[in-house]
Amino acid sequence: MVGSVAVKSIKKQQLTEVRTLANPPPTIKLAIEAIAVMLGETDVGWKALRQMMMRETFISSIVSFNTEDMRLGVVFSMWHGVRFSQL
Repeated sequence: MVGSVAVKSIKKQQLTEVRTLANPPPTIKLAIEAIAVMLGETDVGWKALRQMMMRETFISSIVSFNTEDMRLGVVFSMWHGVRFSQL
């Protein structure tokens, strides 16, 4: 509930700011990558992530995402990315 309220409060201008970064800070890129994997995206290159954030349905797809339906492979991919980004 709290998370969905936070996501709904993201302004279009804030997404635009993130998308315009040529080389985002690692923590921002990792967070966007995790969202992409969670949503079933397979390309987590920065160009593809920027395109994903441009979709009109980007925020609503995060808000309506049901974590109960998340496949184990998605959870592992997200965990794997976090673990190795900290090395």
